[in-house]
Amino acid sequence: MKPRPVAESLVSPGLPGISDTASAAEPAAPAVPEPAKIEVGQLSVWFGDIKALEDVSLEIPPGQITAVVGPPGCGKTTFLQALNRMNELVAGALVEGRVAIDGQDIYARGVDVAALRCRIGLVSEKAYPFPTSVFENVAYGLRVNRLAGSRADLYGRVEAGLRSAALWDEVKGTLHGPALALSAGQRQRLCLARTLAVEPEVVLMDEPAALLDPIAAQRMEELIHQLKRRYTIVVVTQNVQRAARISDWTAVLWLGRLVEHDRTDRIFTAPSQRITEDYVTGRFG
Repeated sequence: MKPRPVAESLVSPGLPGISDTASAAEPAAPAVPEPAKIEVGQLSVWFGDIKALEDVSLEIPPGQITAVVGPPGCGKTTFLQALNRMNELVAGALVEGRVAIDGQDIYARGVDVAALRCRIGLVSEKAYPFPTSVFENVAYGLRVNRLAGSRADLYGRVEAGLRSAALWDEVKGTLHGPALALSAGQRQRLCLARTLAVEPEVVLMDEPAALLDPIAAQRMEELIHQLKRRYTIVVVTQNVQRAARISDWTAVLWLGRLVEHDRTDRIFTAPSQRITEDYVTGRFG
């Protein structure tokens, strides 16, 4: 069956700015510091006959936080998962366009996908610790990818991952205790530690604080700020206030299309598109 365009498959009538957005010219690309860490060119993603993303193009700078915002169903998670080829795990998924990390196309033939996912780690919205110990949760990726040369190296890398996730001091006395005994906030940081232990270059986060209580969410935001000193970070969130607090750049998606991408301060104070202004000011979404 021929894929249906976004305008047919995803549009919900009655929301402001839909017709204007669908026919608007592409917004001018902002001046991203060169060279970009991630370059996305005309990225489109289908799931069966549903087109979830359409011709998304943007550049993500190194060592900064880029937030991807938009209402539910706009393609945020699909976009995030396209950056480390997770969408292809879904039956019927089709990806077109280009995603390049440091100039190398990650969808090119011959790319080692396992190695790619070590370079570009993903932390999901829901924390899913394995039903094993805290230690084995963090050691998992190191073991599978054979990244530790010795037992001492393994322990050192596990500790480094837990420290990077600001969790070491809380679990160092119970490393071999069950991970499922941790609180929600600790579980989320444990999953982050599992990602950081393999020393990625890019960290993708899908609603990392959405399911946390206010105190745990604030701690996660502070941690994300600290991590940008070492990683390029892309965060998906529906919480526009969180995006304003934590990000350097913001991309706004609507119905699978990129509406606007600019410095976060401009997105929230002087957006170029009316639909962006309506969304970040809470008129809809």
